[in-house]
Amino acid sequence: MFADPIANVTYNAVAQTVPRISTSGGKSIYRVADGSLVVTISHQVINNGKVRSLLRIDRNVDVNSDLTLENEAAYLVLERPATGFSETDTVNLVTCLTGLLTASTNAAIKKLHAQES
Repeated sequence: MFADPIANVTYNAVAQTVPRISTSGGKSIYRVADGSLVVTISHQVINNGKVRSLLRIDRNVDVNSDLTLENEAAYLVLERPATGFSETDTVNLVTCLTGLLTASTNAAIKKLHAQES
C-alpha cells in the first residue's frame, strides 16, 4: 500500500502532501483538502487473467470563476500477465514511456496536447 499521506505530489513546482480519503479492496483515493488534486490508485484482475494497475491524478479547477469545477486527468495504466514479467521489466517499460514523454523539454506531452498523432 502507498504511504498515507502521499508526500511530494508536485504540480507546477509546488509539492503537496495528499492524504488518503478512501480505501476499498484494491483501490485507494487520496485528495488535497481543497479538492484541486485527487490521486487514485487501483488494481484489478481483468477477463483474460491479466492484472491492470492504475495510477491517476485529477486536477480540478474553477476555470470560469463560476464555482463549476472542470477536470483534467493524467494516468498510467499497467497491464500485464500475473506471471512472466518482473518488477524490473515494469520499471524499464514505465521509464521508457516517461522518458519519451519528457524528452526535449516535454516535447511529446506538448504534441499530445496539440492532438498530434
